[in-house]
Amino acid sequence: MPAVRLFAAVQSQWRCAGMKGFETGLDYAGVDRAASWMGMEMTRDLFQRLRIMETAALKHFDDRRRAPLGR
Repeated sequence: MPAVRLFAAVQSQWRCAGMKGFETGLDYAGVDRAASWMGMEMTRDLFQRLRIMETAALKHFDDRRRAPLGR
């Protein structure tokens, strides 16, 4: 699954904002470069699949921040 391989490869490409550095999304320029280095063509389908995983990860990050301490 190319999208999963690409998503795993770009885990250092999260953009963060604010004093606490909350993730706001992937740096798409870095993602595009990584795809190129991996020999992948950034198609609409690949980008859409990546976005689905990005959205799920952002929800996970948000849920983790909101969880009570010790959980």
